Amino acid sequence: ILIAGGLFFVNVGDWLTTSEEPENADLIICLNGNKQRIQKAAELYKEGVAGHILVTSASMRRIILSYGVPETAVTALSGPHRSTYEEARNAVHYMGGGQVRSAVVVSDGYHLYRARWTFERLLESQTVELRYTAADPVSDNRQWWRDKASRKFVLNEIPKVAYYWIGHGLLGIENDPRWIDTAESWYNTFLDHLVSTSHTHIPVS
Repeated sequence: ILIAGGLFFVNVGDWLTTSEEPENADLIICLNGNKQRIQKAAELYKEGVAGHILVTSASMRRIILSYGVPETAVTALSGPHRSTYEEARNAVHYMGGGQVRSAVVVSDGYHLYRARWTFERLLESQTVELRYTAADPVSDNRQWWRDKASRKFVLNEIPKVAYYWIGHGLLGIENDPRWIDTAESWYNTFLDHLVSTSHTHIPVS
């Protein structure tokens, strides 16, 4: 158990980060979050990776237009979206017409595993090729605990991945119950305190 726990602790950063080099596609999907995601999606558009960007809120659309992306090249999904699962579900519905055969999903590095898991589950039989690109390349996944931001992101993702496996996967929950928002708010407050007061001194072999 100790060995397994140690291996999980060291490798969880690599496991969560599944970033791939973007390839030419029909669509860029930018998941809601920080401005780095939006900026990365705009960069990919300007590099010619895809000719259209799908964002998950009207506010994201306003921001991405400020990066010089034409209005005709950006579509915003109707929302609001309370979770990655709801974003992915609406994005998959958007791609369901058959005109989109490939897409690049943009999010934070440590968020990409959960995004991939969700899209693959929701796509089911749809033949859409997806690639997943990090907006913020992680410098060293094997030492995620040494960086405050990485430490917070990893510790935030682990219980969310577990909930997705059980809630959306095993139990087939489609709409998150309201208590999830309360639990997430409490955990984020706890995590802010934990990360800000922790001083990690873990030897690296």
